[in-house]
Amino acid sequence: MDEADNEWHNVIAVNKTLNDAKIDVAISVIGQTGTLLKHTFTVPANGRIEVGKIPASPVCALYLLEWRSDSSTGQNHYLAGPRPFNLKQYTRWVLQLGLEVQPPAFMSP
Repeated sequence: MDEADNEWHNVIAVNKTLNDAKIDVAISVIGQTGTLLKHTFTVPANGRIEVGKIPASPVCALYLLEWRSDSSTGQNHYLAGPRPFNLKQYTRWVLQLGLEVQPPAFMSP
């Protein structure tokens, strides 16, 4: 995903293998129901493809990007919205995703 341009993010998939890859992708917002983008497509070998566009968030949000191919699954995240970001909110989202085992010191009681 790239930075918002004219209120939209371009979603790009890259295939760094020697074979075409059929991929299912879904993008959602942490803490909200529904999906911003859900699509199945084929990325050519050593290629890239624009999967689609999603609207830029008017508020700080964490996008969850999930994908599945015949050979693997994965996920990543993207911090969206106007700056500055709220670091404590971001840390709560990261914990929800299970990306951190221990919260950082500033989150301690």
